[in-house]
Amino acid sequence: MEIKEFTPTVNESESPVGGEVLKNLKELTVGAGSTVFKINKEGVFCGADNYTDAPFSLSFQGSLKATTGTFSGTLSAAAGSLGAITIGSNAWHVDSSGNMWWGSSSTYAGATYKISAAGVANLSGIVAASVAAENITAGTITGCTVQSSSGNDRVELTTGDSLIFYYGGNNVGSIISNSAAGILLRGANIDLSNTAETQGIHTFTGTGPYIAPKQNNTWGCGTASYAWQDVYAYVFHDLCLWLDEEDDLAILKACQPMKDADGNYILDEKSKKPRMDNATLPKWIKGEKNEKGEYWRDMGHFVDLVAGAVRQVADRVDKLEKK
Repeated sequence: MEIKEFTPTVNESESPVGGEVLKNLKELTVGAGSTVFKINKEGVFCGADNYTDAPFSLSFQGSLKATTGTFSGTLSAAAGSLGAITIGSNAWHVDSSGNMWWGSSSTYAGATYKISAAGVANLSGIVAASVAAENITAGTITGCTVQSSSGNDRVELTTGDSLIFYYGGNNVGSIISNSAAGILLRGANIDLSNTAETQGIHTFTGTGPYIAPKQNNTWGCGTASYAWQDVYAYVFHDLCLWLDEEDDLAILKACQPMKDADGNYILDEKSKKPRMDNATLPKWIKGEKNEKGEYWRDMGHFVDLVAGAVRQVADRVDKLEKK
């Protein structure tokens, strides 16, 4: 043991009393080198000749430094900073850069489930009331509602298999998955003025622009029970029939108006004129039935029938003029 700067507080001729001797002690040293233990005015330390280089030290202000430690009780602190942390042998880790991960891997790079200090997450799943992120890359995302933003102009994908479009906070249209009718488009306008790409079974192109089926002469626009209310166009094209072998005038004369059970005409809602009973048309002009049992009409073939009737009338006029 080495004692420095000892100044006794009693007469040297008297036997020293312990308390009186130690109260003026400047430094106490036990051992030497890497196993030295010291107490001086800076604090208690060991493992080095001075307080600053010691691997273990405890200042008189309560500041503790140690290279390793095991705590069996509760460790609490108001603030602090740590390097790398591992909790459990196969649980949670944080390195000195702030990267965290789970599992048995000793490094962040080798871990499967992890979150980097920059906020990039690799996880097997997320269960949360809300998730905010600039970028999400995943195999499958399952949740309540996914929306492009929290503002009034946004797109929402709901758990009801609906893609809903909002403008100014109002629902302006939606694409809905329906097992009976396929994909339904509700309340939305399709603007093809700036499209030039292929989307599934439809082709949007800037050279037309037009909507086309994936293969020729396939698919349709509406159904017998889900019909468009109004269609406007400058030009309609179809493939025509040549009906000179048919008595077109007789077919037209056989057409009848629709009547109810009392024999009254059934009027068109817009024109207030009697509606044609398409059931009186030949089968090559009748279309499918709607949910009311009413036949639709093949407009293209009906035009062919009228054209054939006009030719018949023209032939009869020619014959009369030649007499």
